[in-house]
Amino acid sequence: MLSRLDRKLCHFESGITATVTYAVTEPPFDTVLICTAGHPPPPVAGSGQGEAQEAQVPPGLILGVDPSRQRQSHELFLEQGTALVFYTDGLVERPGTISASHPDWRERLDLVCRAFRSDQDAETICSRIIAAGLGDESVEDDVAVIAMRRMP
Repeated sequence: MLSRLDRKLCHFESGITATVTYAVTEPPFDTVLICTAGHPPPPVAGSGQGEAQEAQVPPGLILGVDPSRQRQSHELFLEQGTALVFYTDGLVERPGTISASHPDWRERLDLVCRAFRSDQDAETICSRIIAAGLGDESVEDDVAVIAMRRMP
């Protein structure tokens, strides 16, 4: 899917780039197939784990650069009770605010990872992540968060 999207972007919208995380799952929802294109991997919190960590998914090249580059999908196993979060880059990136007084995206992502645990419901996970990622700043970019948890 990302290879096709990359070819479309390069052909019809030359000079435009985008980051994407694409994920697919199916019953019994114990695995998620993930492919990234320049976007950090989703945070994942295992059952009983203190804080979330980035899923172990190798990064892929952003879209709009080289449509001939082979894309790789990676399977992520979800134990019962594991929570996984997908988000748009507006949650952690701020244009022109990387300075001593503003955390960069990596620090924001660490805040996001510390904000949720797998035993919380999806609404609580999303609310805590948005609060951690945005703080009291106003943002110009879109912010969207999707949380899923494999039920025990």
